Amino acid sequence: DSLEAGGAERVCLHLCNGWTGHGLSVELLLVRAAGPYLKELDGRVSMRDFRAARARKALWPAIRYLRGSSDAPLLIFGFHLAVGILAAKKLGLVPGPVIYREASSPRANINRSMHWAYRFLVGRANRVIAQNRQAHDELASLGVPSNRITIIPNPCPSLTLPPIANAQPTPRDGTLFLSVGRLAPEKGFDRLIRAFPVYLRSHPNARLAILGEGTERARLASLIQDLGLRESVNLVGFVQDLVPWYEKTGLFVLPSRYEGQPNVLMEAIAHCCPVLCAAGKGGIIEVMDACGLADCVVPEDSFEQSFAERVRYVLAKDSAAWRNARARLAELAHPDKVLARYLDACGVPAAARFGTTARSQPGAAASERG
Repeated sequence: DSLEAGGAERVCLHLCNGWTGHGLSVELLLVRAAGPYLKELDGRVSMRDFRAARARKALWPAIRYLRGSSDAPLLIFGFHLAVGILAAKKLGLVPGPVIYREASSPRANINRSMHWAYRFLVGRANRVIAQNRQAHDELASLGVPSNRITIIPNPCPSLTLPPIANAQPTPRDGTLFLSVGRLAPEKGFDRLIRAFPVYLRSHPNARLAILGEGTERARLASLIQDLGLRESVNLVGFVQDLVPWYEKTGLFVLPSRYEGQPNVLMEAIAHCCPVLCAAGKGGIIEVMDACGLADCVVPEDSFEQSFAERVRYVLAKDSAAWRNARARLAELAHPDKVLARYLDACGVPAAARFGTTARSQPGAAASERG
């Protein structure tokens, strides 16, 4: 419902800026105009702020606004707001095509009491976008027609930049391990912290930096204290610019139990960082397979036990593996390709893509987390 820090919000930001940069007229509808990404929004993007505390309070004002506006394609981020707007469309209150982007796993993240809405409302959208094959299959199993579902990965803007000169630190300096994400249970930072001491026994100068904020901060800080890791593990907080961290990291670790599509992992690969991932649910394995990095995935049921051994394996890989991974990622998630695929999903023909208005409504992604 805002541009608070989060994966869906970043994708919304990149789409708005990318389309505007390609000459399209873009209107961004926000339940609440707030969040650190606002200052990154292209000034040419027209923004409508409904000034609501929660998404449900903005639903009727949004429907009234849409009813009186043009029939430009409407791309919705967020399940609950999508359900309301699609119900309004069914009643003839929303004139244009509606495209819904599924942010995550519908079975894991949407209450079972609302699963009926996929068959009867989400399935009526002009197009439904899934980030990965698992989300596609879950949507289909919930009643969304397969011929309306399109798999489109998230854009990775870092692929438009030259790869950074990522230099491995010397053993004397110790390896900096980097992990990034919201401090939430599904991100798995607790198991990364528990696994780290085993590696420290043979590499006492190694350090772990965890970037992000969230409800788990106090619990993770307590875990660090209990394990005697205050000198080795640092909860850095939210960081706007990750590039300096990618430049100095020796290994990027993604310990998530679930990821729809891991944007920070894709950015790390785009910067040619060595990466190691837990085989969580969602789109993690799909991304790693596409980048030729299946051997850098730790089995879900043995992440903590296998961590130190797999770290040594990954750090011993030739640097060409990370350059090749970046090249393969560009085939999957280069922003220009993703922007074009979203426009295809929105029904905007190639010949009409300049001077077209596209609406993006980020929905209830932030409020649904709390």
